[in-house]
Amino acid sequence: MNSIIPEKLSIHKKRNKTVLSYDKYDHSSLALLPVLLYVMGTIFVGMLDFKSIEELLTALLILAIPGYGLYVIADHSFNSTNIAMDPNRFVIYDTPIPTRCRQVVNKNEIKAVSTRIYTIVSSEFPSSDYYSVSLVLSDSKEITILEKIVNKVHAKAIQKILEEELNTSREFVQESV
Repeated sequence: MNSIIPEKLSIHKKRNKTVLSYDKYDHSSLALLPVLLYVMGTIFVGMLDFKSIEELLTALLILAIPGYGLYVIADHSFNSTNIAMDPNRFVIYDTPIPTRCRQVVNKNEIKAVSTRIYTIVSSEFPSSDYYSVSLVLSDSKEITILEKIVNKVHAKAIQKILEEELNTSREFVQESV
């Protein structure tokens, strides 16, 4: 392949199947992990002293807030998106924490691969540009495979790898027919 393969991207080939994995590791979100665990532990220990069910329910609702924060940190720090490609289909899934349903797309329905830029504007932080990689289907629908890619080079490399995989499979199908 002529494309630049970023360090967050790994490619595994087995027989007629290729698995592309994009690691979403973000070390900055790990800084909040000890704080959230401390807050959750403090609330949990405090729950042992509650006398009424109302106090317990309130504590459980309050515990849900740092619990959601823990889920977001785990998603941003440890999750990766995998794209399994075989001669007939693409399967897109997240591991180890599934944040969306597994998507299966037939290769003959895919018309193109596109990269889009979007800007997140915030009053507290400077605006940030992010990239997403999508599959464009023959009925003009788009399926977003990867979102919030910070580096344009990473997004274009992923796009090129997917396009190469589609072209090789189409050439193979045309030759075998």
